Amino acid sequence: MNTQKTHDRFWEAMRARFGLRWLTEFGDKPTPPWIQLLNRFTPLQLKEALELMVPEKFAHPPTMPQFEALLVRAAAKRPENTTDWSRGYWRSIVISQGARDFWLAKIIPRETDFEPYLIQHRDELEGELHHLLDRAVMLERDTGQRTDGIHEMVRHRIFELATERSPYWQRLIERRKAGEPIPRVAFAA
Repeated sequence: MNTQKTHDRFWEAMRARFGLRWLTEFGDKPTPPWIQLLNRFTPLQLKEALELMVPEKFAHPPTMPQFEALLVRAAAKRPENTTDWSRGYWRSIVISQGARDFWLAKIIPRETDFEPYLIQHRDELEGELHHLLDRAVMLERDTGQRTDGIHEMVRHRIFELATERSPYWQRLIERRKAGEPIPRVAFAA
């Protein structure tokens, strides 16, 4: 699945090569059939297919089947890496942030105890963490980059999950609501 930015870049590359002919035949933005075709290939494979057009010397914009044939050739030259680096990256962020916040919340005695804690509480946490992971990956794919906003969203949700499960933090929250002073270090991140 490619991002809208990738689709737009492809469309712009085709418009730059074929000008008004491309716009007349296919319009000024990617159509659903073209998006479906492009989503079957990686951005590197799309770039390779565009490069394969040069020796072909297309006088007119290629049809969808013609460009699909180029994409298939490009995919054969550059097979897709099946490792999902984006998901792996966000999984490590979720786990490290969870270990830190659950330890600070005094839910686990050491940060290294987070994964065993997850296994023990799989029924209540697995869905939440999978949803958070999926959301981070999807936001990265939609924006085409890892933003501070995505990191902040992950940190905030992990903090909420830890706070909801921590009697220690619940007591501090109650003290704060009651107007009692609480140590600044208690909520230090």
